[in-house]
Amino acid sequence: MKGATSMSLGKRLRDLTIETFIAVVLVTAFVVYAFERPKDAPPINFSFISQVINTAIVFGFILHWFRNGWKKGIFWLVMACLFAGHLALYWFVIPRLGRFPGIGYAMLDAIEWVLFSRILMRLPWNRVEKNETIEDLP
Repeated sequence: MKGATSMSLGKRLRDLTIETFIAVVLVTAFVVYAFERPKDAPPINFSFISQVINTAIVFGFILHWFRNGWKKGIFWLVMACLFAGHLALYWFVIPRLGRFPGIGYAMLDAIEWVLFSRILMRLPWNRVEKNETIEDLP
């Protein structure tokens, strides 16, 4: 009997390939930036880049954890609302704090994961009836 979270070997290899590709692209971009950037060029503001990467991390994990809801419209509606709240936090609140350290992003990620997970777990598509088990679900 397979568990609700079991993945086939093919899906695991696909996910690993995608994740490896993303890592290689990011490392390559950083190395090219480090070696090809002119010495007299003005410094780049990495605040926006760090926020984009952080958003990808937060929502990447959430989308992976709740992939059983991808076919439901309510899931995407709630995800859009969560995304809007996340962007509002990162565009309006964090800039007012001044310099925001990397550890601050890690703490915010953990808070967002807990909050978003609790919200998504309460959606109707994610509920199991009293007499059902997870194996009975379609």
